[in-house]
Amino acid sequence: MSLQADTFTQTAVLLLRSRSFFGANIVNLPTIFFAKTYLQSKQLIVFSDIHLQKFYQDISWVNQHYDSQGFFRIWKKIPKDCSLLYSMRPSMDAAPFLKWKGIPTVIGLNLRSKVLNSLFDLHQPCSKNEYRAITHLNPLLTYGKAEQPAAYYLREAMLALAGPHFHPEFSVCLMPGAGGGEHKKWGIQHFFDLGLALQKIHPSLRFHFILGGNEKAEKDFLLQQPSHLLNFTIQENLKLNELTQLIENSRLTVANDCGPSHISQCLGKPFIGLYQESNPEWFHDHSLSISLCPSDQNIRSIKVDTVLESCQDLLKMITQ
Repeated sequence: MSLQADTFTQTAVLLLRSRSFFGANIVNLPTIFFAKTYLQSKQLIVFSDIHLQKFYQDISWVNQHYDSQGFFRIWKKIPKDCSLLYSMRPSMDAAPFLKWKGIPTVIGLNLRSKVLNSLFDLHQPCSKNEYRAITHLNPLLTYGKAEQPAAYYLREAMLALAGPHFHPEFSVCLMPGAGGGEHKKWGIQHFFDLGLALQKIHPSLRFHFILGGNEKAEKDFLLQQPSHLLNFTIQENLKLNELTQLIENSRLTVANDCGPSHISQCLGKPFIGLYQESNPEWFHDHSLSISLCPSDQNIRSIKVDTVLESCQDLLKMITQ
């Protein structure tokens, strides 16, 4: 990718969308990676939602993190040598006025006010029909005159995050959790039954159940299952790089609408997402991804055989 000299920046500031969910911050990482790596930001500062200090401290591309949300608090903390500011907050109508701080380039996702949008040096739509990680990244791709499509940089960012340790295996990652509530969960019994059905077809297949701190019920269920029934491991509270390596090494991910699913989606891995209803903002639609939704908004009404058929379709595609 060739960048114009005027796109190189000493200090870049990113105003991230104000959401504390794990997945909402995973989809920020490709944008952060691009700003740090391709725009050659010597100093990269991010403003996020509260209680995310630890998350962003562990991201090597971030030099400074603030959880300030108000316009004037942000104004005070932006350094004088800031050469690029990108606001990913379409609801923050005051963002274009940060230009008055003397920042050479201010970019934003479209605001509600067309007049205020005109104050940005560059602005693009915030689409609810496009995967959130791509929507976030697109304005910087335009600014940097990127030669590759967004999906390329999504995957590259996640691989950089994972590090060099890859050992591909014949395994499937199953993600039965969902931070948004029980109505977003297909159910641990369904995930387990899917594993059993897949194992009958592929006896050597291994399963990784990816759990977080809120999945105690799912963990208790798995611990109660006879060990000889299914070849599986419980992967609990992994570090971000370890989780990314595990997903990259696996053949397929089946997940509820949950945070870890976005690691698989940004990697562009074969992916089956189980959703209460269609949700294009949180589903990366590509040639190896399938979104399954019930007709009655009851996610547990999705049949195991339906998911099994989709698994078989993707596994055949990647082995041909």
